[in-house]
Amino acid sequence: MKNFFGNIIDKKNELIQKISEKKEILNDEEFNLYEFILKNGKILYLPDNFNIEQFTENLKKYMQDELSLKTKTSIIEKNMYKIEYGRAKGIKKTFGVGGEFNLFMMQFEQEIMYLLKPVSWSKNPFEKEAISFTSWFNNSYKEEITTYIQKNILQEILTVNKPRKIIYNNRYIQTIPFYQKIWFYSVCEKDEIMLAKLNIMSLKGYEELEDSEKNLDLIFIMTNINILIAGFDEKGEIILFKKISGKEFDVKRNIIRNEIRMGTVRCMSERSNSKLFSEIESAVLLEQNERLRELSRLNYINGKVEYSLKILKILIAEEENPYDKLCKYYIDLREKKIEDFEQSEATKTLTEIMNAERTKEHLKTLSKKWNISHTDKALILQLMNNIAKTKEQKDGLNLFYEEVRDEFLKKNKDSINRTLFEINYCKYLIDCKEDKSAIKILNRLIKKLPDESVLDLLPSDRTNLTSASSGQLLKISVLDLLIDANDNEKAKEYILKTAQLQPLNKKRLIALKENSENELTINASILLDLLSKGNIKREEKKINDIKFEELSKKNIENNLRHPATQKHGGFYPFQRWISKIKKEDYSTVKMFSEKLSPEEHNNIYKDLKEIKKAFGIDNLEIYFARGEKSVGIRGYEGEPPFIIIGSEHINKTSDFFMTSPELRFAIGEEAAHIYFNHSRITSNDVWRGAADKGYLLLDTLLGIVPVAGVIGKSIRNVSKLQGLSKLLVNVEKLSAGGNILGSALMLDKFYQKIANKRTKKDKKHELLAVSRIMQFTADRAGLMFSGDLKASVRAIILSGKNNFNYMTKINKIGLYAFITEQNNNGTFKHQDIAVRLANLFAFYISNDYIELRTQKDKRIATI
Repeated sequence: MKNFFGNIIDKKNELIQKISEKKEILNDEEFNLYEFILKNGKILYLPDNFNIEQFTENLKKYMQDELSLKTKTSIIEKNMYKIEYGRAKGIKKTFGVGGEFNLFMMQFEQEIMYLLKPVSWSKNPFEKEAISFTSWFNNSYKEEITTYIQKNILQEILTVNKPRKIIYNNRYIQTIPFYQKIWFYSVCEKDEIMLAKLNIMSLKGYEELEDSEKNLDLIFIMTNINILIAGFDEKGEIILFKKISGKEFDVKRNIIRNEIRMGTVRCMSERSNSKLFSEIESAVLLEQNERLRELSRLNYINGKVEYSLKILKILIAEEENPYDKLCKYYIDLREKKIEDFEQSEATKTLTEIMNAERTKEHLKTLSKKWNISHTDKALILQLMNNIAKTKEQKDGLNLFYEEVRDEFLKKNKDSINRTLFEINYCKYLIDCKEDKSAIKILNRLIKKLPDESVLDLLPSDRTNLTSASSGQLLKISVLDLLIDANDNEKAKEYILKTAQLQPLNKKRLIALKENSENELTINASILLDLLSKGNIKREEKKINDIKFEELSKKNIENNLRHPATQKHGGFYPFQRWISKIKKEDYSTVKMFSEKLSPEEHNNIYKDLKEIKKAFGIDNLEIYFARGEKSVGIRGYEGEPPFIIIGSEHINKTSDFFMTSPELRFAIGEEAAHIYFNHSRITSNDVWRGAADKGYLLLDTLLGIVPVAGVIGKSIRNVSKLQGLSKLLVNVEKLSAGGNILGSALMLDKFYQKIANKRTKKDKKHELLAVSRIMQFTADRAGLMFSGDLKASVRAIILSGKNNFNYMTKINKIGLYAFITEQNNNGTFKHQDIAVRLANLFAFYISNDYIELRTQKDKRIATI
């Protein structure tokens, strides 16, 4: 930074002294305008080759064109110009009498001094001015003229010295008057950048200042090159200019104002900037670009993002440092400035960072010093992981990954977020050929996964249940990784589990068929055949009688009940609660029905006998209904309990006729509803399709079923879990398309998602979950008794409200096409049926089903 002002001041003082001595010899009262302007004129510092004559002409034109003033210019002495000016109104056409005001401008060395006075003062400068200040100020256009002078001189300097910079919106640059801006640009070096300008309250320990000069406008300046203190008098002239060594800089923190010590000089901060002095203390000790980096960091963590980015752009232009690019890239992402990056450019930049020698060090520095949150670190990590292709690049992330993982798991208490992070970490380990480490984490993870059973009950109506993005995705992701990390024999166990979690997905079923034995292979083949051919037309074949013993409590708890209602399931409290509800009397419902005759319907009677025995419901009765209830099957609790079967289901000429396996399913299903006390809630509404009811009825039913207190914990994450499905689908699509930015940002957004408050929609979710969980358990019982998957599917369709229409459509387009049929808005038309079938198919390929259908438990006879 140039320091020629001491020389200018000395020359000026010497000149003033000579003028004063000459004046004393001539006449003590003789007024010297030249001396007066030198002593009192406002001062601005000038660029090289400044032309005062041209500047005066430009100023005069501005006053005429923009301010509508009459002007007259004259040269009093060399480099001293006077502009007489005044408003047109009240002034003669010529300046014979003179204008209203005079503007004096004089250039001395690299300073310009300007002074504005009324004409009356020029006639008698010794006489005290008696004029209204407001009137004088308004009529003189002092503000407009001063602003023009300052702005245009500043513009001339900037034109000459383009590289020199003050970047505004910087936390550490307080308001800079024009005269200080002009001074800085006049003295700074070519590549010098102002990083901090802070005001100082007082100064001690600077003996060069005389007492008369101590009332100065004091400022502290830090650039990328220099650190200094400057002091200006009321004219704008620099009186104090002292460079400081960074090693001398020390901030002593006080309660109100901080004391800043710089060698022998001590100064006090203002109240408003004491904290700012403390913050930049770390930067003062640094040199050049390191100081720029630190100021970029300090500005970013304190909310001055634009300034931080501007500094980083300067650094990136000056040197190839991956750390600067990484910092800028992070800010762009965080501030949603991704439009600044082409996909290819982003990949190139991140690859360059990945391959840099000090990548680990840069990542660690960035994460620690920039106050980056654990979710943001996860974002950076995900980006790097998306970019990394080779094992060497993956290995290079190891230490950073471990650091981020440790912090993420400590700070993020959301079990879904934590699980998702661990899944991505295990993917990374497998990519690094660290299979054993991944298996260890995955085995631990599988034991404490968040409850996702609600996804089997309440998938989004936009979720394709035949796809790989359906069901309990966290569990499926863990199992898929275990399949990848284990040998073939061990992987078979996980292949079965994934097929049960996505039982409508053909790829899962093919894998199960190819990696299973005995019954599982057969059942997987039957399922594939049913989905592939899709035809569920009635089959005429010989049906064997069924023989059952009473189901043990163990069978019911561990095999028959839906897993979500078993001891460790999210809906376990519901079954205990429902059993305490008082039974209602529905005996009047069977008044207009015909009781089952053992002689007339012997096959049904024998099936009923075995089903009664299995559930231990000795007095269960069956009735046949005609008229309005001739289609459909309903079970009712009472003394005795009973099932009403629509007469069309036993009429062989009817489209709704059910074969023996189909009726076994339907009767077994209704018997299960009775056994598990489902009808105590209300047999015709809650577990009979509550999703189709209006909000008014839902609210009424919720008064009967306080589900929030029973299953509230299981249901509360439904929105986020449904969002997880959408996330994984979109991330997979974006990643496949090479959109590393989009996939990482989606994951980052998911990590930061806050659960919404309970809404009316949540009530509907809760009631629908109750409806389905009861139906799923009953369907498992129906399939157990039927033993025929196709017959069970037919029974579900035929006993439903759209029975025959759906049956006709399925036989025309196939079952797979039916459950994947969509509306114009992208939702699935038959999601309710698809959800129910998925549950049924999962049970069909489960060990629970096989155990109930074989002699593994001696209390169940062979069917």
